[in-house]
Amino acid sequence: MLENSEERFRSVVETANDAIICIDSHGNIDFWNQAATKIFGYSADEALGKPLTVLMPERFRGDYQSGMNRIVATGKSSIIGKTVAMVGLRKDGSEFPIELSVAAWKTKQGMFFTGIVRDVTKRKQAEEALQKARDELEQLVRERTAELTQANEQLQRNVEERKRIEEVLRKDQSSLAEAQRIAHLGNWDWNIVTNELRWSDEIYRIFGLTPQEFGATYESFLNSVHPDDRELVKKAVAEALYRGKPYSIEHRIILPDSTERIVHEQAGVTFDNAGKPIRMIGTVHDITERKRAEEALERSGEQLRRLSSQLLEVQENERKRIAGELHDSIGQSLTAIKFGLENAVSRLPQDEAKECVEALEALIPVVQQASEEVRQIHTDLRPSMLDDLGIVSTISWSCREFERLYPGTKIEKQIDIEEKEVPEPLEIVIFRVLQEALNNVAKYGKADLVRVLLKETDGQIELAVEDNGQGFDVEDVRSGTSLKKGFGLTSMRERTELSGGSFAIESAQGKGTVVRASWPHKVIKSIS
Repeated sequence: MLENSEERFRSVVETANDAIICIDSHGNIDFWNQAATKIFGYSADEALGKPLTVLMPERFRGDYQSGMNRIVATGKSSIIGKTVAMVGLRKDGSEFPIELSVAAWKTKQGMFFTGIVRDVTKRKQAEEALQKARDELEQLVRERTAELTQANEQLQRNVEERKRIEEVLRKDQSSLAEAQRIAHLGNWDWNIVTNELRWSDEIYRIFGLTPQEFGATYESFLNSVHPDDRELVKKAVAEALYRGKPYSIEHRIILPDSTERIVHEQAGVTFDNAGKPIRMIGTVHDITERKRAEEALERSGEQLRRLSSQLLEVQENERKRIAGELHDSIGQSLTAIKFGLENAVSRLPQDEAKECVEALEALIPVVQQASEEVRQIHTDLRPSMLDDLGIVSTISWSCREFERLYPGTKIEKQIDIEEKEVPEPLEIVIFRVLQEALNNVAKYGKADLVRVLLKETDGQIELAVEDNGQGFDVEDVRSGTSLKKGFGLTSMRERTELSGGSFAIESAQGKGTVVRASWPHKVIKSIS
């Protein structure tokens, strides 16, 4: 009966996920289960009889010995019966976080202890990742511009560093090992006939291993590749072996401490005279930090695009509000003042208070001019026609107004679309792009003919504004030499792309300019 109970107890202990370790009164390991081997890396034969201090970093061993002496002397300790957080030490010398629960009892032979150790590395990593994600989320709005700039600078530094390394390699082949260390770039040589795989020291560092610990075979290498990426690697190698096609791929690797890294690997094969593969040479480049920087850059860019879209929406709403205030308040007040002045002047006798009458009459055109200016500002901010009649009528009105203001320029318009086919959120975008394009024609184009096209084809909406003016160098504007033109083009591009469309401009000196903005069917459907 006792033997069965002991057997069941031992079965439970040996199948436990946590390490169960017994310590004798001298502080030496007296029992060691399979989970302890998995967690610390020592086999039972290696662990039994060793002092417990081999499982902890040296900086903690003094405190441990003092605690053991106190327990032996008094039979008491603050950690007995509690779970405490500590740092463990694996056989390979790596440290990791643990949780320790300790029980103690006295026998004739002295004090004995049982410790239950749980490896909390993954939990700590998850907690740290969660905290980091929270911190990043809190700081994202304030730091998005700085992060974008920093990421760009980091990428530029990476490019410059790589160029510098390539220059070093060209000048002095003896500096290859140092250059590889700086660039996190290692090389390998696989003898396919003997299956012997040789690595440079940098590859061992990338994989988190010491030289020769890995086991230099192709199969051993595959064991360090992330399980989800192994098929990708094997397929690339097979293509190289059987078709002689060099490969260049990115994949993940798993380090001994379970962390992941991203590497770029490329290789080529050498064949013998019979066409049989005999050798494969390649490189491994640790691109983890670059990938993280690119991801950060992409996240920042997406945040910036969303914020820009929201800013444009707020701007349009504010323009609409101000335009309404100008029309309903200031415009009506000026109109009332004008009518009041005209009425007062008409009631005064013409032969009396002549100077007063003339002064009042002089004010009437001033008030009229102010009223016209308010009306023009209201129209520029947000034409009420856009809300009342829609984009088709607004485009026709805009063309007439342009011809009125610039009589030397004629506009030919072609509108092949129904009002109902243009989603309401897209109307203001089309209007602003047209408005900016016509402003550029007036300021810089020196054209006498402008063609405006708005059409719908296979569910896609396209706006085109073409002039026969003097044109300009597009690359010159993009480089920042022509800041005024560049700002207008940037505004049109941003409005188009933030609404899901695509923007293009064609121009050359003396050949006019064509501005095109288009929105595909899926975008139109999503905002309708």
